[in-house]
Amino acid sequence: MALKKPTKVQFIRAVAETLKQPELGKMADALERGDCPFCGKTPKLDEFADELSLKEYGISGLCQDCQDNMFGKDDRTVKLGAK
Repeated sequence: MALKKPTKVQFIRAVAETLKQPELGKMADALERGDCPFCGKTPKLDEFADELSLKEYGISGLCQDCQDNMFGKDDRTVKLGAK
């Protein structure tokens, strides 16, 4: 029987429990709601600066402001909808 890969939220909850870090559990709750795990804001898809930022949201759940704080704004290249 093959093992089922845990979701991102399940993984974070398991790490939070193992490390006894309740803040990680709160981050998992935010991700589950679709909120940014750092600031708790619910981002709107049109707020993202470019395709890479939107892809990062899909990976980490970080809103644009938190991505800018983490990675800076200088790496933005392709605006959403730009031709």
